[in-house]
Amino acid sequence: MTAGNGLPKGRVLVVEDDRRTAEMMAVYLRHAGHLVSVEHDGAAGLARARAEEFDLLVLDRMLPGADGVEIVRALRDSNAAPVIFVTARTLEDERLEGFEAGADDYLTKPFDPRELVARVAALLRRTPPGSQDRSRVGALLIDHAAHRALLDEIPLDLTPSEFAILVALAERPGRVKSRPVLLDALPGEGFETRERTVDVHVANLRRKLQGAGAGERVAIETAFGAGYRLAVGGVT
Repeated sequence: MTAGNGLPKGRVLVVEDDRRTAEMMAVYLRHAGHLVSVEHDGAAGLARARAEEFDLLVLDRMLPGADGVEIVRALRDSNAAPVIFVTARTLEDERLEGFEAGADDYLTKPFDPRELVARVAALLRRTPPGSQDRSRVGALLIDHAAHRALLDEIPLDLTPSEFAILVALAERPGRVKSRPVLLDALPGEGFETRERTVDVHVANLRRKLQGAGAGERVAIETAFGAGYRLAVGGVT
């Protein structure tokens, strides 16, 4: 997906404890066409990155709760989204530590927010939104390349249609997807398919999630008259 200026746009998580700096980054990134979420605490940022799917992370190097390096190390086994560190510290050893943890770029404070926008665009050109092989939503890991989903690292026995619905719902946890939208996501369905088919697939998917011990951590909720949404660990 690209913005009106032809640059790629994606869903970006900014984790920055200085609220003025965080707001400045969010304003410029939104103006460039990105969907931006903001957290001001490292632990909250880590929880958000685990619960939702982001195309890129912008992390302050020093954060309360968990610093940027801790966040990247905790995410790298299950999340391939590129990471930009922003920091007021310029020690070479700290920069190397960040890169070794899995960061993709560094930006030193103070910086021109337009440079941040340019670096985000450069990374998204290298890793276009939606191109990641795997994404994590709470306890759920979705392996797009292998067309399979795992709950607590245990594979779920899903049909192609159930997997397609799960992927569609997991794109935006807590957001309602209508039956027609989910119907369009189903693979190989003919023109005779009706929206009732979605309800059947959702019912089977719910049964398999609960049978695997999902409980309230990963649940498909009905939005009456509107469709379905994926609730993850209380994120609705």
